[in-house]
Amino acid sequence: MMEFVTIEGFRTNSKIFHCNNGYFYKLKCSRPNSKSLQCLTTDCTATGLIVDNLLYEKHTHTHDPDMGYLALVNLKKNILRRCAEECTPHRIIYEEETSRTQGLEDRLEYTSFLRIMETARAAAQPKIPNDLMEYAGDLVDPRYSHLFRTANGRAMFKGFVMGAPDAGSAVVFISPSLEKHFQLHMLL
Repeated sequence: MMEFVTIEGFRTNSKIFHCNNGYFYKLKCSRPNSKSLQCLTTDCTATGLIVDNLLYEKHTHTHDPDMGYLALVNLKKNILRRCAEECTPHRIIYEEETSRTQGLEDRLEYTSFLRIMETARAAAQPKIPNDLMEYAGDLVDPRYSHLFRTANGRAMFKGFVMGAPDAGSAVVFISPSLEKHFQLHMLL
């Protein structure tokens, strides 16, 4: 029996359990007084049981401990966070993040992780609005501010103009360099 640590996995709502011994478990089944665990390594038959905040390992692992796995999980989480928060191309995010690690670049292939990166970016996009008012709400939502920037990273002026009931309404995007000029004409 050992004390254990629970960390967030790189997938949504996933948990990883470990005892700082290089072996990692995922939740198999949760009961009111215990949790059954299964080794993260696919072919390994080792299991674990959590009772009273202690982890009991059952069966022997069929592989060596992986002391670099936590660093790999953190690398994946950083890449996916950036995919969700930035418009930077996937390849650039991957290269920047893997260049910051020691020896992990060979454990995470770009082509095999690309689909997960695309999914993370797509999930962070606003849903298709039903009307211009909903779209105007997305424009001012801080979660989507990175989507409305110019090529040099400056915030783009954006606004919602509502006309008379029969005239309709519009969403306006203006380069920051024209914003001052546009406001002068609006005042006249």
